[in-house]
Order: sequence, then structure tokens, then C-alpha cells
Amino acid sequence: ANEMGYYFDGIRAPQNEKGHYSLAYSQFIMPLVKAIQEQQEIIKNLKSENNEQQKKINDQEEKIKQLDELISRVAALEKLLNVKK
Repeated sequence: ANEMGYYFDGIRAPQNEKGHYSLAYSQFIMPLVKAIQEQQEIIKNLKSENNEQQKKINDQEEKIKQLDELISRVAALEKLLNVKK
């Protein structure tokens, strides 16, 4: 974080050579909440996009059914009229 110029006080450096690094867990709460909010927005957008795509798929499936019905009717008419392909 320091190399990137980002100040974050959630990590505490040791005070001396024998000290240990420590974490201030309370400093992680706001970034985590923000990340979850951003994820929720992404999920919401993806669900909306998915619903739109599903509607398009359903519309296409309905059109395919209609085309199949028309093909069947044409074939039946051709058979009645003895039309050769």
C-alpha cells in the first residue's frame, strides 16, 4: 500500500526489531462494507442482464415453435397438392 501511495492504518508496524506486525481489524470494516456494496450492485446489474437475456431466449424459442408449425403446414399442403421438391 505504501509503494502505491495508499495510506492505510489497519496494519501496524513493529516499534522495534523484536516487535511484531499487528492488524487493526476495525480499520477493515469500512473497506469490506464498501466492497460488499459494490458487489451487490454488480450482482443486481448481472441479474437484470440475465433476465433480459432470458426474455430474448424465450422470445426466440417461441419464434422457433411458430416456424416449426409453419414448416409442418407447408409440408402438409405440399403433400395434399402432390408437390415434389
